[in-house]
Amino acid sequence: MTAKQHPGTLFHDGQPLPAFHRLVILVPNADLDEIRLARHIRNMMLSHRADILLLSLVTWEGEESLERRRLTNLAAVLRDPLYKVTSKIISSNHWVGEIQKNLLPGDLLMCLEGQYAPSWGFRSQPVGEALVGRLPYPVYVLHFTDFKEVPRQALSHRLVGWSVSIVVILLFLGFDARIVQGAGGWISTLLLGMSLLVEVGLLWSWNNLWN
Repeated sequence: MTAKQHPGTLFHDGQPLPAFHRLVILVPNADLDEIRLARHIRNMMLSHRADILLLSLVTWEGEESLERRRLTNLAAVLRDPLYKVTSKIISSNHWVGEIQKNLLPGDLLMCLEGQYAPSWGFRSQPVGEALVGRLPYPVYVLHFTDFKEVPRQALSHRLVGWSVSIVVILLFLGFDARIVQGAGGWISTLLLGMSLLVEVGLLWSWNNLWN
């Protein structure tokens, strides 16, 4: 027996699938065992005869061919004469903003635990939480252990990182200019060398800390 569908409700692996007309699977752009994942989903669909839509998000052209192969592998294992499996690639940085255009009443969204959605804040948010908080559709989170996605950095996070690096470079350019004007000979060369080492060390440390 399935649980009643509640728009905006978050379900987790192990709970009964809520009633739905179509299953929309959000396929992460990350290394995973497509065949094992597809078999797991296929077993869950044994008592359901609803169509499946595979959606994948890409942020640049180089990712598209890999994602098409991943979707093809998933579709091949999921295919069944009793329901239709289709796939689509979305070119965007944000799941929530683009996915709504592809949804229909009665859809159930499915994602993986550990799958993240970029946000404008300093931290990425789990896809399940992001979707259920903004879309009137139930979301089912699979606890698929053979998967781990590195959260994509938010735009604001990257901008802060770049800004600090640029400020450090500009400060050291000004400091180096003062050295050239105020000192000469081997002293100037020594000070410039020390300044360069400190600058490179600061940039390297900041990059590791922030990223």
